[in-house]
Amino acid sequence: MSARDIARRDLVVVTGKGGVGKSFIAAALASAFADAGRRTLLCTLDERIDAARFVGASSANFRAAEVRPHLFVSSVEPEASLKEYLKLHLHLPFVTSVTPIAAVLDFVATAAPGVREIVTVGKVAYEVREQHYDVVVVDAPATGHVAGHLAAATTLQDLVGGGLIRQQTQWMRAILQNRDRTSAVVVTSLEETPVNESIELIASLRDTADVGVDAIIANRMAPAIAPGVSIEALSQTLANSHGPDVQLARRAVERREAHLAQWHRLRAGAPQTDVVVIGEGSIDEVARALAEELSL
Repeated sequence: MSARDIARRDLVVVTGKGGVGKSFIAAALASAFADAGRRTLLCTLDERIDAARFVGASSANFRAAEVRPHLFVSSVEPEASLKEYLKLHLHLPFVTSVTPIAAVLDFVATAAPGVREIVTVGKVAYEVREQHYDVVVVDAPATGHVAGHLAAATTLQDLVGGGLIRQQTQWMRAILQNRDRTSAVVVTSLEETPVNESIELIASLRDTADVGVDAIIANRMAPAIAPGVSIEALSQTLANSHGPDVQLARRAVERREAHLAQWHRLRAGAPQTDVVVIGEGSIDEVARALAEELSL
């Protein structure tokens, strides 16, 4: 798979270790799709951070709202998702409270892996199936949880021999495990631990969740200090120099060297995945950079 393939996806799941700018990149990617004229839903599954705030919304609710031309935002809330699921798929009348059912769901979820995840990821798959949007960009949970969400339909199918649950998870699986329609983007910063987790996550997504990875986005890459001048030459020039400005320049060179070393580790650890490098910038600047790098 190639980073440029992302322009053909119906569902793009953005994940990464906490603190690497995952939600910011998800918002920038959704903005890039919208700026290209595609009707785009930015949907957050990460309850800790609301990606919508990066595109000018104070917050996102379960019901999608347009915040920019072609760009809609929503937040998948488990209780609201469960209400919608009961209404659409089980044809139950609308209820003001699902607390008793949610309690049963909590009980079942402890014994049946994938039950809790299917309620939230099912909402995302539903939006894709109904083609309400040209593309859905998901701000997904961090590295330790996203594979479980994407594999939830398969996990439940393995547990259930037939019946309604199997029917409902079958169409979800047909979307989530279809590499022509669904792909993941892994966001990382260029430090040792996030890079290690990103390499492990890519293997997990492919092997456990059967999800392809279009790209790794290396976020906040340290800029080149003097374009056209090698780091080695700069290091030699600064080696015998002194003063506060020189110290700042030396630290900037060291940071650039460290980031390049981690970039090489990423390429070696995930050789079949494109690494897209993004520097510092505003949401609009990063969206434009992503649009150019990914040919959106």
